[in-house]
Amino acid sequence: MHVRGDTKSSMPDDCGAKAAKFVEMVHNKDMWLAWNFLSNESKGIWEGICLTRKGLEPMDVYRAADIQGNELFDTMLDDLYSELLKNWGQDNIANLGIAPTKYLDDQRALVRLVIGVSEAFVVEQETALPIIIIPLIFEDNQWKIHIPGYGWLS
Repeated sequence: MHVRGDTKSSMPDDCGAKAAKFVEMVHNKDMWLAWNFLSNESKGIWEGICLTRKGLEPMDVYRAADIQGNELFDTMLDDLYSELLKNWGQDNIANLGIAPTKYLDDQRALVRLVIGVSEAFVVEQETALPIIIIPLIFEDNQWKIHIPGYGWLS
C-alpha cells in the first residue's frame, strides 16, 4: 500500500518507535500507558464517542478521564482496546517491522508498521505484508498518536 508523504531518513526514526511502542502497549492491553500516547484531540474524540454510545453525561466522562482505576475510565479504555484491534484487523500484532516515517508536513506524520517480521527486518520499499498505519501529530513539542474520529468507526 502506497503511503503519501516525504521521508527524512531511509531508517525508522523516533515517530516510528513511538508508533510501535503504542501498538505494543495496546497488544499487551496496557491501555493506561497507551492512552497517554494519544493526542489531546484523540482523547477528546474518544471521550465523546463513549458518552454518545453509553448515553452518559459529558461531565461524568470528563471527570473520569485520566483517573486510573476509575470504573468509567477503565470501561472507556477497554472499549478503545476493542475498537483498535477491530479496526487494525489483526488478532496478533506481534513482531513489528517499522518503515521509515512519512511526513505530510511539520505537524503530521504516518508510520507503517509491518506485522509478523523479525526484529532485524527494515522496510525499505512497499511490501505486500500486513501493515498498520499509525497517524501522528506534533503537539506540545512532541509527537502524539492521532486516532481518527467517527468516520473511522464502523
